[in-house]
Amino acid sequence: MSEKKKTMISLVTAVLAVGVSVLANFFLSHFVVKEMGEEANGFAQLANNFVSYAMLFTIALNSMAGRFMSIAYYRGEVDKCRKYYSSVVVGNIAIIGVLIVPAIVCVVKLNRIVNIDTANVEHVKVLFACVFLNFFASLCVGFFSLAFFVKNAQYLQNTINMVRVLLNAMGLLALFTLFAPKIYYISLIGLVLTVFSIPMVSFFKRKLLPSVKFSPRDFDFKYIVELILSGIWNTVTQCGNLLMTGFDLLLSNLLLSPGRMGVLAVAKTVPTFITSLGVSVNSTFAPDLTMSYSQGDRNQILNSLRYSVKCSSFVMSIPLMMLCIYGRSFYTLWMPTMNAKELSLLSTLTCVAFIPLSGTQTLYNVFTVTNKLKVNSISIVVGGIVNIISVCLLLRLTSLDLYAVAGISSLVSILRNLIITVPYSAYVLGLKKHVFFKDVGISVLCCAISGVICFAFSRIIVPDTWITLFVSAFVAGVVVAVVLFVVLLNSEEKKKVANKLRRNHGQS
Repeated sequence: MSEKKKTMISLVTAVLAVGVSVLANFFLSHFVVKEMGEEANGFAQLANNFVSYAMLFTIALNSMAGRFMSIAYYRGEVDKCRKYYSSVVVGNIAIIGVLIVPAIVCVVKLNRIVNIDTANVEHVKVLFACVFLNFFASLCVGFFSLAFFVKNAQYLQNTINMVRVLLNAMGLLALFTLFAPKIYYISLIGLVLTVFSIPMVSFFKRKLLPSVKFSPRDFDFKYIVELILSGIWNTVTQCGNLLMTGFDLLLSNLLLSPGRMGVLAVAKTVPTFITSLGVSVNSTFAPDLTMSYSQGDRNQILNSLRYSVKCSSFVMSIPLMMLCIYGRSFYTLWMPTMNAKELSLLSTLTCVAFIPLSGTQTLYNVFTVTNKLKVNSISIVVGGIVNIISVCLLLRLTSLDLYAVAGISSLVSILRNLIITVPYSAYVLGLKKHVFFKDVGISVLCCAISGVICFAFSRIIVPDTWITLFVSAFVAGVVVAVVLFVVLLNSEEKKKVANKLRRNHGQS
């Protein structure tokens, strides 16, 4: 299988994985809110945010491991690849040992850290305990999953994720149906599935990379230092991301109320999946770009980037604009007891930054592949600090309420990406700084086309029931896909697709 075909299969399975996750959580979030209220859903998401804070201690080591292992592997330095792998395994075990104690303290003292209704304190503590244990188990899954990156076989990981999501939904429905509803069921099922997935990813690791095995003798502290010195800027980046969006639920809990936090958590459900889709699309193209870089093929690097930008613009613009256009109808049907107009506006504000950046988000891979993360990482932290200060001031001095929490981060993100990320990614590759602004225009164009078509069909087929909402959105999505396909592909790419379709028709 060619590397481009692997990448395309990984992209398709990534989209499917996120789609399955969206459908599963669509029913589960509604079920949880109905059974236990929006506060319970808010605490479930807040617990995951706490894990993202703990992840700061792991990113420096793990974020660049796939990059260094891939470069060593494709340069024929298998011994070096093994040393990277063994060092990562030992490093993660050490991290688990260090973080267990603060995790226990956090769970025990949780009611002193966040506002919790007295009646739910113990259940919320169990929820957080399961989430932290799931995080530790995920670290084990993570170092086995490096094989998927090195061999550009992320479609296997995406397939595993799809199965996990389905089993998670089935398990939660079973627990909520058979037993009295408890908030910690949400994290308990996730923990069980993560533990059971460890032998599965271990099996695939042995199949994909049989020559790269763990051995304590291959552990070398200098490789740990090399990975951390390179990945520390990804930790800085994640700090900035947390300052941008990771503290929004916590700020809402502390500065507003647990109830308002719950409203924001519901409004962020769909935008979170759109963000997850963006991350999946971005990571799909990273292995191919890393291989091109390891072989010193500059033209292939540029071709991979252009291709990834087009694919990302295509994939991201459709669900993004569907949320903007159909959001109010969707929330009216999904959460009839809540304010659909408020939820729709909060959702739109949360993910509006993707409109100019739906395609160029793949440029983040440039910084990882070239190991030049510093400038972009610092810019994200500065943007995050500006976001936190602005949100706190607006919450104290104005009546913007949750709109300040949702909107400021998007505004700061747009400005930071246009001023820093887009021109600097071109500079790193030795190109003129304005070269990727054309791709920003492509992102905006794709979103504009998607928005106009979705708006038109929302008037032709009024989405006032689940059936009409599905039909209207589906037809609009198909039309958008066809139009974007025609607009995005150049004449040569269209000829390749046409020839491939003719060959497939002839074979049939």
